[in-house]
Amino acid sequence: MVNTRSSDWEQPNIDLCAFITAVNAIKSQYAIFREEAPTTILPYQNPNILLMWKASVRTHEEALIELTH
Repeated sequence: MVNTRSSDWEQPNIDLCAFITAVNAIKSQYAIFREEAPTTILPYQNPNILLMWKASVRTHEEALIELTH
């Protein structure tokens, strides 16, 4: 276990509140993002792009997720 004090913490240089709010809104809108489900990374020629396919085990929902760098 490590003991730290607030004086040891780094100053944050980014505010993720708006991003987290948007992600939570998407999760509440689509059931597929609220369950553990099969997820596959799809091959793509650009290493700066990550493609993932996700399929619901409870509904007919599917998702194609693109993350870019």
